[in-house]
Amino acid sequence: TWPVEGTGAGSQAPVATGEAAPAGVQPVTPVPPVDLIENADELWVFIDLPGFKREEVTLEGDAQTIHISATRPAEVEEGRSVLVHERYAQVDRVIPLPTTVDIEDADALFEDGACKITLPKAAADRYQEIGLRSA
Repeated sequence: TWPVEGTGAGSQAPVATGEAAPAGVQPVTPVPPVDLIENADELWVFIDLPGFKREEVTLEGDAQTIHISATRPAEVEEGRSVLVHERYAQVDRVIPLPTTVDIEDADALFEDGACKITLPKAAADRYQEIGLRSA
């Protein structure tokens, strides 16, 4: 579907795959859902990218943001597309992080269309115990 320019968020015009967007309509890049979990030492980001292969996924980031995108070649069958459901050729998501992370020590695992990113918090942002001394 294509959102109709100048209308509310729910206004969309269906367009068969492979067709050009009608005048006044812009294509939408789907935004995959994300789970972001925080503990005392690190953040975990979970993102589902069904149908994508590891080599089609790009992951970038800095101390405060993660950017994940995935692109695959469009699968065009001969004939007229009557209904094509959730066969995205491209997804894109920028994730602002709630705390500063050490991006150099980040770890990412991609398996069966699911991505898990482990981001250690920057030392200054880690929750630490403060020792008490006697007077």
